[in-house]
Amino acid sequence: MSTSLASLKKFELVQLADKLKLKYPAKLNKPALVTLIDLHLKGMKKPLDLIAFPELGEYYESTGDDDEEDDSDDDEETDKSEGLRTTDEESSNTSDGSSNGDWFSTLRFDGIKSPSPLFHFNFHEFLSDIQGNIADVNQNIQDTLSTIPAVDGIFFALELYFYIVRPFFHFDIKDSPYYVSTTLSRSQFVSLILFWGAASFALPALIGYYINFIRYDLPSVEIDPLIFHVAKTLIAILIGYYWKPNFMREATYVVKDTFGTAKLSEIFKHGLAFSQLQWTLNLQQWPLIFGVTGIILCLYVL
Repeated sequence: MSTSLASLKKFELVQLADKLKLKYPAKLNKPALVTLIDLHLKGMKKPLDLIAFPELGEYYESTGDDDEEDDSDDDEETDKSEGLRTTDEESSNTSDGSSNGDWFSTLRFDGIKSPSPLFHFNFHEFLSDIQGNIADVNQNIQDTLSTIPAVDGIFFALELYFYIVRPFFHFDIKDSPYYVSTTLSRSQFVSLILFWGAASFALPALIGYYINFIRYDLPSVEIDPLIFHVAKTLIAILIGYYWKPNFMREATYVVKDTFGTAKLSEIFKHGLAFSQLQWTLNLQQWPLIFGVTGIILCLYVL
């Protein structure tokens, strides 16, 4: 792997790959992208123009240094091989000259048998394989978690747990097979899921799709991650501080629902009020904290 390419940031590598017109999957991690670009550059017949590709200046300098080292190593190996040939010739001449003398050995080793090769275990190779596999797994985990979508996935899972799972679901393995119980009705569960999905993902993603500044540098990114987290933070502030339910309307709905006279619009408004109340009680400041954390990560990475 080229150290000059590895020193570049991932978005710079993506820009370079786009300029080279390379085809690669969108989820390709940084080491694999460096290897892909390195193999492509090594397979070219002549170096690229540094005026059009100024970021490859250090790469071609390091490649030239490696070629000089390889040439010097080849010269040293040639000198060593010639020296060995001379030594072999001298030793053969010496052995021919002394073969007729009295200095010789009568020991015979042809009767000694080598140990049985039925059992052979290289413990050091086994340990090195384990270390290599652990290093590969660790690298894959690190590459997977060191992305903004992975961090967002962790945030979404925590929000869903605090918003719906922890307050309304009870898990008891001892009462198998009925070890999962909930206090939510079907309409309440659907209201919570739709409200959380719209406020935490759908609306921020829609805003980040249409207000997308990063598409000028990275055309393959359809949703601006910084705008996504800014929108999510503003929505969390709006829901938590400025959206207050109408308790008089809720009391009226309870009476109408008891007698079965509630309209569809009233059911919809009740679902919104119920979801917003649970958002305020269960999530509290977590969506705001996750949104601000996402903004800081985007400013750090991008």
